[in-house]
Parts: sequence; structure tokens; C-alpha cells
Amino acid sequence: MWTLDIRPLTLLCGARQPQPGGGSANLPAFGHFALPEGWRTCGFLGLPWGRGLPERAGLNGAVWAVVRIEADDAVEIVEEGGAVEALRFHSGFVLYRGGGGGGRDVVVWSGCDP
Repeated sequence: MWTLDIRPLTLLCGARQPQPGGGSANLPAFGHFALPEGWRTCGFLGLPWGRGLPERAGLNGAVWAVVRIEADDAVEIVEEGGAVEALRFHSGFVLYRGGGGGGRDVVVWSGCDP
């Protein structure tokens, strides 16, 4: 069982995700990022430690990302029927951006068991 108090969190997600009002947000190839205030309505959805429904986190695309969320990065739980489906985030540190197989490898390498 995990909680939001455990940091850093490792999230697996699609590197490009749609935003409200059209358009999409793209994660950088590597490093820290923060969405501009105007894009924070939706943010990105990620699976904590790679666990959850892949389609909720945009993992139906070809490019995946692994993002580390530190204590000062805000996250919001996305639930349905009492079950955590994903975490919404607006800032973090991209550890990896590329194909899905590499994303899974980085999640495992970072100490997670997806």
C-alpha cells in the first residue's frame, strides 16, 4: 500500500497528453518541468509505480515517460468507484522519455515492482 506521503513518487505515463480546450502538453526529454498556470486545469495523469489502468495515463501512445515527483510537487488522486486510477501532476522531473519497454525498465530500475 502506498500513500502520497511517500516521496519521491515514480509515475509512468504517456509523454503527450490532451489538455482541456484542445491541444496537448508534452513532457520534455529529460529534466525538471512545470506546466504554465493556464495549462494546470488538467495536467498530466500518471500511474504510481506503474500500477493502474494504462489508458488512464496515456500509455496507449508510442512515447512513454517516467516522472519523479518530489515533496514540493503537488499531486492529486484521480479515483473512480473508490479505487485510485491515476495521479494528476503539473510538475516533476522526467527521468525517461521514449518507448514503452524502456519506460518499464526505468520504473523497475528505480526500485518499483509494476
